[in-house]
Amino acid sequence: MLNISNPELSEKDRNQLQILDELISGEKVSASDIVSKIGISAATISRVFRNLKEKELIKYLGKEKKEKGRSPELFSINDKYGYMIHYYMTATDIYGYLIDITGHPEGKSHTGYNPQGTLEELLEIIDRIRNELTSANGQRAGRLLAAGFSVPGVVNQKARMVHKIPDVYLLSDTRFFDYAERVLGVPVIVNNVSWLATVGEKTSVYPFVEDLAYITITESTGIGMGIVIGNKLVKGGRNYAGEVGQTYFDSRRTFEDYLNGKGQLESEASLQTLYHRIEEKLRGGGCGILGKMMEEENGRPLSPEILERAAVSGDEDVKEIMGQTLKAWAAILINIDLMINPELIVVGGRISTENQYILTSLNDMFSRLGMFRPDIRLSVHGENAQLIGGIQALKEYVFNHIIAKEVIG
Repeated sequence: MLNISNPELSEKDRNQLQILDELISGEKVSASDIVSKIGISAATISRVFRNLKEKELIKYLGKEKKEKGRSPELFSINDKYGYMIHYYMTATDIYGYLIDITGHPEGKSHTGYNPQGTLEELLEIIDRIRNELTSANGQRAGRLLAAGFSVPGVVNQKARMVHKIPDVYLLSDTRFFDYAERVLGVPVIVNNVSWLATVGEKTSVYPFVEDLAYITITESTGIGMGIVIGNKLVKGGRNYAGEVGQTYFDSRRTFEDYLNGKGQLESEASLQTLYHRIEEKLRGGGCGILGKMMEEENGRPLSPEILERAAVSGDEDVKEIMGQTLKAWAAILINIDLMINPELIVVGGRISTENQYILTSLNDMFSRLGMFRPDIRLSVHGENAQLIGGIQALKEYVFNHIIAKEVIG
């Protein structure tokens, strides 16, 4: 996790960071473990351990129980050393997670917001979530180290700008990094939700897969993609690799239509578009089986799950309308497979392994493609994949840019 390849590091500093890296990687680590893995002398490791204990970055766990021989002392990262906040922003809600530096969630807060409101109101909500999370966890507010944001759209990390967000319009073309840092008072990192979900799903489910594409289907209008080639996340020369939602999808539309958002994949095949088509049919007296299900469940809102149940129960209207959306998803999945030929394509975001009707329908469409048939999986983590990736991004940032400096500074 730590970058120890910097040629300007002294041998002493490099040794400290190597030892710290081993502590980050394990829950219980002894000096002998580190000696056997990286070859640094036991005396050096003991000296570094004393330094890290003085800084309260590691904690003593006791001695390892052994039947024979000396029992080595065990240490781990002190999870109370500092905290991070991960924010997940959707079209109508903001979720905040308080994370300790070992990556474990310690608290969660959630609130809705007005998509037609102002950026200032949005920043006030972000600050309120921070206060709720930290005040609920006692003195932890004093060691808040950084915050990370998971957002749809194009994130230019070099320019510290957020562009063209389909679901969170208030952030489009803003210097959101700077605004959030002023409000929160800590360093801020911002990442595309599909990038984070891709990293989260790959590291936790498919660490053995080198080339992978992850499609994020949001509950609203967004459709995005993360791409991993050779175990590296591909962001592109201008930071919009994977923006498949902007694909010129409907050739019957003019180029002017496309510039106005019509004929793009997101406008033709998002979950919001699917729900609108279903609602229109319901108002016209169609989707009878689905309508009865919704009544029996006290007006339960539309979701992929209730649509799948209705389709399996024989609602032909639902089958037909879902078929239009799934055909569009199949088309983009085939194109992705032909263009980059990943080992796997994972469909996630709002879609997960619970949505087997969707997977079966897609595979039925792919069944005649022969050697060009893509290997499609549904996300194991669904919307939580972005949280897993967000925690990893925050840990890497905090340990490399904050804690490493405190250790060798």
